[in-house]
Amino acid sequence: MSLDASWQTWVEAGQRRCPAGCQGSPVVTDPEAPSAAAGSVRQVEPRPLPPRAAAWVWPWWLHRQLDPETSALPAGPAAAASYPTGRVWTTLGLSDQPERWLVDGRGLLAAAGAGWALDWWVRDDDRWHVPASEAAVRQRLLGAAPVVETVARVTGGDVVHRSWVERIDHAVAAVEVDNTTGSAIAVALAIRPATPEGLGHIERIAVDGAAVLIEGAPAVEADRAPAHAVLSTAAGGDAAATVLADRAGRRAPEPVSCPLGWATAAAVWPLGPHERLRAVIAAAGPPGTPARRTRHPA
Repeated sequence: MSLDASWQTWVEAGQRRCPAGCQGSPVVTDPEAPSAAAGSVRQVEPRPLPPRAAAWVWPWWLHRQLDPETSALPAGPAAAASYPTGRVWTTLGLSDQPERWLVDGRGLLAAAGAGWALDWWVRDDDRWHVPASEAAVRQRLLGAAPVVETVARVTGGDVVHRSWVERIDHAVAAVEVDNTTGSAIAVALAIRPATPEGLGHIERIAVDGAAVLIEGAPAVEADRAPAHAVLSTAAGGDAAATVLADRAGRRAPEPVSCPLGWATAAAVWPLGPHERLRAVIAAAGPPGTPARRTRHPA
């Protein structure tokens, strides 16, 4: 890994917390001011959640706000999507490049300012584990290196998710999922229309071999093609419902389009004991930026 990178923590105003294991003092930023991520904070614009939103998989911050059992519930369900509680992340990037990526306390990864994020879920012999809503998840920075390690406890041991930024011919974020258990598992990487910053917007998703295209541009590329993939829209419901019910098909799905901006996708890979999956994630460029292939290094 190329670790010539810098990291920062950014904490929403009033939330003086950072992910477990975070070193140093968090930077507390007014949400109306430029953020520590080079002015990348995307202002949250309230909009209706999709139909049957309670059945969707959401980032940790929104999952807490939609759960009536937590103290994070805002005054009325309609306020949940714009309420700032719990939006805590670590920012990763190369010191000589402007691109930044955000990793929340459960491993959800997004390019700063993007309208989508990459989540991860794990299937063991018992069930699917979704780190965004699980209790047995911990996170730390890997020593002095700018690598965020998120660990999910499953039957038989730990599954470890690592995020960092490296240089191919341009800056990309990398994700590695490591099965440190002694049993076979399945890992899903999921495209989500919500990020550590707030709600996102995805209209078009397509799968091309090991790559996922979002809005026609290369966005994520794994080191091998998935065994299963699911794409869906607001009308079809969250792709997570199909994956978490073990109903994902082996046939490559057709591209989907969702004018409401709630397109979702998930791809599934089997991982044997001590096997790893790796993927790279593109930065979020301004409108009109030419797409660059999110090429996985050989």
